[in-house]
Amino acid sequence: KIDCNTGQYTIMGQSNDEFPSEYIIENSKTLSLSGEELIDIINSTSYAASRDDLKPVLQGVLFKVKNEGIVSVATDGHRLVKLEKKNLHALDYNGNVVVPIKFLTLLNSLLKKDDKLSLLVGENHMQVSVDKSIITTRIIKDPYPDYEGVIPKENTKTLIVNKNLFTEAIKRISIFSNKSSRQIALELSNNQMKITTEDPESITTGKETIECDYDGDPMKIGYNALYLREVLQHQQTDEIKIMLNTPLNAGLFVPIEQNTDNIKTTLLMPIRLND
Repeated sequence: KIDCNTGQYTIMGQSNDEFPSEYIIENSKTLSLSGEELIDIINSTSYAASRDDLKPVLQGVLFKVKNEGIVSVATDGHRLVKLEKKNLHALDYNGNVVVPIKFLTLLNSLLKKDDKLSLLVGENHMQVSVDKSIITTRIIKDPYPDYEGVIPKENTKTLIVNKNLFTEAIKRISIFSNKSSRQIALELSNNQMKITTEDPESITTGKETIECDYDGDPMKIGYNALYLREVLQHQQTDEIKIMLNTPLNAGLFVPIEQNTDNIKTTLLMPIRLND
């Protein structure tokens, strides 16, 4: 019951005995990371995780922890990010764990680069103390898909393009794309890339040409503009290298120069163009 000068209000409550008690993780093992490393993992992978409730295992990031480092993977079936961090000290935890994206997003909002974190990993839960808070989450127990099997090994055609020029062109072109498919086409030749789109429903078209460095045969490949733009925005270098094979095979986005202790590979599936 709430009383004030101008009225009275009643609301339904529950006994405090029904509020969940703090979860204690027994027989846990410790995964130690710096705040800077975990922030990089979350920022590099979380955008590629699925938001589809029908695919719960894809709503998390896989942490594959070994003595020599950590491999973190996220995918929604359209794009995939694999980040390999080497020469990290993981204390007594070795194994695979899928961590929900909601937990990582909340954690990321509290992290500072100079934090020293100890993540307790139990049979079904993970827990971490940060910024005077204790955060606990259930681990996703479903087996993670075979991500290595979908990363192409025969992409020999190389496209190098300025990230900002490419991203801004896609941003403009996508305005005229179909609001459902967001389909755009990239027509590649030796030193230029033509970016086009067409939406028969709205009777709109768009076309831009930018410079690039491409060493393969002329090719036309389609992508979802929103996915492509998001992939580009999460690349750290001014120039991006995209490894291609055919218009129906996934493209690989990699930095021009890879750090051997921090290897990042991004995969994006194309979409079939309407002839």
